[in-house]
Amino acid sequence: VTPLVVTAGSALLLVAAVGWPRWTASLAGLAGVLLIIRPGAEGINAHVWIALAALFFTSVRDLTTRFIDASVPSLYVAFASSVLIALGGLPLLLVETWVMPSPKAWLLLAVASTAVFFAYYLGIVAMRVGEISVVAPFRYSTILLALLLGYLLWGFVPDAISLVGIAIVIGSGLYLLRRERAVLARQRSLA
Repeated sequence: VTPLVVTAGSALLLVAAVGWPRWTASLAGLAGVLLIIRPGAEGINAHVWIALAALFFTSVRDLTTRFIDASVPSLYVAFASSVLIALGGLPLLLVETWVMPSPKAWLLLAVASTAVFFAYYLGIVAMRVGEISVVAPFRYSTILLALLLGYLLWGFVPDAISLVGIAIVIGSGLYLLRRERAVLARQRSLA
């Protein structure tokens, strides 16, 4: 959903020109998210709040990355992102019991941290130098990967309503990307 939120955020925060088709696609994507998380009378659980917070901060990162001066190396931006995320996790010490990880867990944590750092770096480079309409579709590949891993690791299969929500989110995002490409093509032909 991040590309949909970034579109809405650019309209609201950056006063970018976002017409009614883009707003409609963004709202449809939000409806898809609501089908996936289905908040009920009991409210939204902590896992959903964590996912929504991640969505918010990822969108803010993507919106602000475009405005970081080009003279600041992407490696520094990735390092700053990693440090801020690590510091953001510190408040969990107040509500979680610390358990000393085993040597194997430390090794896995180091490997995962290194992979995430380079993923941040490559994502930042892509957002800074690439066209969003080319970069953003790769975000949707993570949905398929998450579904595959969920099934392979935990035997999880989403129900029909969640699958409809996922399809709406992907469809809305792909529509936005198609529109973005059309706008860029028109701008290039006028130039």
